[in-house]
Amino acid sequence: MKYFISFESTTLFGNEKWLLQKPEVCGVLLFSRNILSLETTKKFINEIKTVRPDIKIAVDEEGGIVSRFAHLMPNFSQPYIATLPLPEVREFYKNRSEFLKNIGIDINFAPVVDVVLSENSYMYKRSYGSDIDNVVALSKICIEEQKKAGILSCVKHFPGHGRSTENSHEKLPVVNISQEEWNNLELEVFEDVIKSDPEYVMVGHLLFPQINSQIASVSNYWITNILKGQLNFKGKVISDDICMKGLYGSVDATNLKVFEDVGLDELIISDQKHPILTRLA
Repeated sequence: MKYFISFESTTLFGNEKWLLQKPEVCGVLLFSRNILSLETTKKFINEIKTVRPDIKIAVDEEGGIVSRFAHLMPNFSQPYIATLPLPEVREFYKNRSEFLKNIGIDINFAPVVDVVLSENSYMYKRSYGSDIDNVVALSKICIEEQKKAGILSCVKHFPGHGRSTENSHEKLPVVNISQEEWNNLELEVFEDVIKSDPEYVMVGHLLFPQINSQIASVSNYWITNILKGQLNFKGKVISDDICMKGLYGSVDATNLKVFEDVGLDELIISDQKHPILTRLA
């Protein structure tokens, strides 16, 4: 099992250099606190790569309310992008991807492929909308342009966050739909988007109790049987941040065994004080 970790500032401290050199660590996820200017961000990435040349640098650059570079480049939300003509969408994603690559980003945890059916959805301001064909088309353009620029893509949030009103950063979203309902919407979207060959799929902390009793991010059913089996996804499967409150209280997220043997390849662990990381000593 490999981990994406995060850092507190725009330079590395001694303990962070130690952590970065651990073989279990495969990537660094940048947050807004790490990104002050183009110059400082490039310098920070170079510092990280000097310690670990093979490390992957990742960011959540969905656009809109989830943007780490909003103060440094044009920032279009996915709902806004869904209103644009397709040539303009492609041009925007081309420019953004080249911008990220020029800074030193290797992976963008985007696009969001969650379909929202109501304004009450937690993902309403982060989604391309309710039209399945449009969600798929726009997601594919994002993936294609990132791939051209040398940016790895991460489709999220499998098996679908769009129907939920809860924020998994704060509590566990419970989606009470049947297998048939999921097959008719979420399955169709993920199946089509995965055909664009994204390098990653992120699994959310989501519970579909009518379908499976386990939270998706620790579910062999969702990850091994559906994502890797039925959908034949051959890339890396990564969890959403395991420090999120939606996971705690439901599973022991400090126990690595919870995440092993369910099909996950990598974990996001944003808190350096998380027991899984402190046990690397």
